[in-house]
Order: sequence, then C-alpha cells, then structure tokens
Amino acid sequence: MLPYLLIVGAVILGVATGAVPTQIAGYFREGLLDWTTIQLLGIVTTIEMLTVFLQNTGSLQRILVALRRVIGDPCILSALVPSVLGLFPVPGGAILSAPMVDSYGNEIGYDADTKASVNLFFRHVWDQVFPFKPHLILASVVLNIPLFTLIGWHLPVTIATTFVGYWYLVGRRAKTQVALEEEEKTDPGHGLPLWVEIAPFVIPLVMALAFGIDFLYAMAAGLLFALVTQRASRVLLEKMVATGVQPKLLFTLASVMVFKTAVDHSGLVGGIAAAFTGYGIPVVALAIGLPIIVGAATGLEVAVVGIVFPIMLGLIPQGSPVIPYVLVMMISNSVGSTLSPVHICMVAGNDYFGARLGRVMRLSVPPQLFRLSAGIAMAWALATYWQR
Repeated sequence: MLPYLLIVGAVILGVATGAVPTQIAGYFREGLLDWTTIQLLGIVTTIEMLTVFLQNTGSLQRILVALRRVIGDPCILSALVPSVLGLFPVPGGAILSAPMVDSYGNEIGYDADTKASVNLFFRHVWDQVFPFKPHLILASVVLNIPLFTLIGWHLPVTIATTFVGYWYLVGRRAKTQVALEEEEKTDPGHGLPLWVEIAPFVIPLVMALAFGIDFLYAMAAGLLFALVTQRASRVLLEKMVATGVQPKLLFTLASVMVFKTAVDHSGLVGGIAAAFTGYGIPVVALAIGLPIIVGAATGLEVAVVGIVFPIMLGLIPQGSPVIPYVLVMMISNSVGSTLSPVHICMVAGNDYFGARLGRVMRLSVPPQLFRLSAGIAMAWALATYWQR
C-alpha cells in the first residue's frame, strides 16, 4: 500500500503545482534513474542476498553457537542473540531469535511478557547505527548525509540506550544458575573458522570505513567472499537470488525516491513551512512528533523516512545545523516504529511467547523514553555547540 500511496502522492503534487504530464513523468525518470537510487537498490539487494545465503548455509547459526560457547551467562545471551540476529534483515528475524530467548529466559526466570520485551528491544537496539539497515541507507540518501556520518552522530545515544535497556529489562533480575543443555552446545555442522564466517559482514565495513570505497562495491565484495568460501549448490544460489531480490521492498524504496523528487520540485515544503510558522508550531516539536506518529501508525521505519523526512528537511530553519534535527527525527522514528502495535516484530514476538500487548508496551516504554530523552539532550547540546 505504501508505495502506491507515494506514487499517487507524487502525481497529485505535480498536478497541484501546475506541472504538465511530461514534467511529472520527468519526476519519475529523475527519481528512478538517479545514481543514488541505483546505489540504494543495489546495496539493499546485496544485503538481502548475503543474509539469505548465510542463513541457508548455516553460517548465522554457527556464529550464534560460537557466542554460546564463549559466553555462558544466559542473561547476556538473552540480549545478545536478538541483537546479533537484528543486525541483518533476516526474514522473520523476531521469530528466529524467539526460541533462544525463550530458552535463556526459562533459565533466568522470565515471564512471557519479559521474554517478548527483551526480544523486541534488543532486536532493534542497533537500528540507527548498523549500516546494513535499509531505512538507514535510505535516510542517508534522502537527507544527503554520508551514511557513516549519520551513524557516528547516533552511536553515543545507541550505546547509552543499550546499557540502560539491559539494566532495566535484564540486569535487575537475579541470575539463576542452570546447567546448559547439551543440545544447545552442539555445533550445527562443523563449518569454517569463525573469522571466515563473520568476514562477509566485516569486509564491507572495513572497505567503506578504512578505505572510503563505495558501500555498494564493499557489500558486493562481502557477498563474493561468502560465495567463494561457503559451500553452495546451484539450488542454494537460485534460492539466494529468488528470496534475496525482493520486488516489494525495491518498489517501496524506488517510490520513496520518486516522491522525494516530486517534493523537491513542487515547492510544497516552503508552503508547509509557512503554514506551521503561522500556527507557531516549533520545528523541533514536528521533528519529534511527526516521526513518532507515522512510525506508530505504520510500524515501518522506511515509511517514516519516505513520508516525513523529505518534508522535515525543508522545514529546518535556514542557517541552522541539520544534524541535531536529523538526530531527533531518526530516534523518534525508531521509538514510534518499535512501539507500534502493528510492528511485525511486536506482533510475531507476542504471538510466539503468548505475551500481552499492554504489558509488553509497559515494559518497553521506559528504555525507549530514555532513548528519546537522550537523543533530545544530545541534539540540544549539538545545536548549542554549533551556534558558538
């Protein structure tokens, strides 16, 4: 539904601002054929294919088993496992981590609501700093801010939120020492050395951060390394392409870029800015409120980036630093989307654990409020420092 709404919105914007059909067609051509759009679609597709490939070769499972051997504390593992699985766009990721969180939670003494809350929070705790996230890649393009610059400004808030969330959801509980089940120690296949298993994830980060290589090419190198080092049948390669290339996701991302192009050409942002100024609504209030509202309504971070960010970018006062507003927008997006009752991880996790939505929400709100408060505080500090 979202991509169709964005496409219709782009057409309506063109008609409303007096654009002729050829101009509107030009918006679509510009939005779809721009190199940043091609990069965006290529990066997301490569990440999806890599994730599907490593999931089906058993590499992701072997990495998790290695973590279990190194870290024996079920409290740490209950947070770490969904964090690791949440780093990558694994289809049904909340369900993949749920059985392990369930097992560790039984050792500690979690009830169903706590298990669901821990699974939800830690699956999304790195959403604003891990460069493989589609919404983060899209935000970098929409905001015209380098991906790793965006990540760097978010990192302090994310780290602080991780510690607070761990203390609130996990650390306050007394640890129950329970013997590990033997089947949990069993390696699902001998596999390769651990450094080879994690190299497809590390290689793109090193190439992009240390050598400044375009992230599309860096991701392609990571995928190529995985294909060379992992055993892959023809059937597996076909599945990697068939499952990894997701037309619905690519259609959504492409429609966002078309909508952004239409917004840029329409002059809509100027009119909205004047209207909000007339009502006396502070831009910072919009930067906080709009992403939370749209995120809660859709449960999709990419929807907020596509709908809200192009408009908000034009509302930032001329001459003001952009990063503080962006920081607040990104964190508000994360909070609203994660706490949404229609968010797929919320729905799937609650169903698996038999948890109650109201109770999971009550457990999830405090660490998310800390995330939002920390983000606002850091944004204020950045804005104050920039003005000097």
